[in-house]
Amino acid sequence: MQLYDLLYIISNKFTDEEINSIKEQIEIIIQKNNGIIVKTMEVGKRKLSYPIKQDRYGSYFRIFFNLDPIDSKKLNRDLKLSTNIIRYQIIKTKALFMESPLPKMPTEIKISKEEKEEKREKEEKEETPKIQKQKISLDELDKLNEENLDKILSHE
Repeated sequence: MQLYDLLYIISNKFTDEEINSIKEQIEIIIQKNNGIIVKTMEVGKRKLSYPIKQDRYGSYFRIFFNLDPIDSKKLNRDLKLSTNIIRYQIIKTKALFMESPLPKMPTEIKISKEEKEEKREKEEKEETPKIQKQKISLDELDKLNEENLDKILSHE
């Protein structure tokens, strides 16, 4: 038997009781396909990266189970037929990954005005001094060009 990790998303439009019944249905589907559930985890409600079926939020769940590779195709078919799951993914895994939780989503970092000002001042100090350009009139530029041209021609 192979250890699998199933991550699935249930729409946020369901109530908590409905979500619990859907979780039980998923567990029944796994057991019906000769799977042995090792561990279940509720990851939590998160915002989806993009809308799926007009849903912007979903409840994430993770189940570790043992299953023969032959039965995995049947399980995959049964999960596709379930209309309550927005998305799911089954991967082969090892026992050491059962303890590691999913990485937390980054939250917005709020920076105070003082911190922004300090950061801007620090960046200004670190900038290299700018070379100030001198304005030259056209007549002066012509003289410089003539002198430089004479130097270049005289060296040849």
